[in-house]
Amino acid sequence: MDITRDYQQFFSIKGKVINGFTLIELMIVVAVVALLLTVGIPSFSSVIKDNRQTTLLNEFNSFFHYARNIAVTQGEYVTLCSRNTEGTDCDSTSDWDDGWIVFIDINHDGDLDDNGDTTLCESGEDCVLKIHEAIDNSISISASSLVVKINTKGFTSASTFTFCDSDGTSFKTKILSKTGRWSSSSTHLSC
Repeated sequence: MDITRDYQQFFSIKGKVINGFTLIELMIVVAVVALLLTVGIPSFSSVIKDNRQTTLLNEFNSFFHYARNIAVTQGEYVTLCSRNTEGTDCDSTSDWDDGWIVFIDINHDGDLDDNGDTTLCESGEDCVLKIHEAIDNSISISASSLVVKINTKGFTSASTFTFCDSDGTSFKTKILSKTGRWSSSSTHLSC
């Protein structure tokens, strides 16, 4: 008795063997795929949140290094501050979520001094170098200071920045020292 031949005769129509999957095999594959997706998708969303925080932290870091580079190479006092919703001035009442501004601070006061006309960087005015747009609602930035002043030697006003996701469960905290160096921390400001 040849089992293979009996199988072929049983599952054939007019002598042709039917190739394919049975309903049971297909249901098992669908169940395994569903199980893998239910396990994999939540962990993938945490990877996406982590990447968003890292990207924003890197953008902020690049603005800071740009400001510090201008301060040292051009011998100017430079300020990095949280901006107002219009993006035209520093804002001492909001957080960094509305974006930030880098400007040459002629009088070293940490305020963006401009007479309001359309001509930028006039004599006696601070000069805006870069503006970062408001960030999306999936991340917020808490900080111990809304202004970071950088002198001509690259020294800064110390501050702590916490980058939080929208539900407050994931965060990255960076500490800016007076020497202008960043370090990480496992503690965080409130999100």
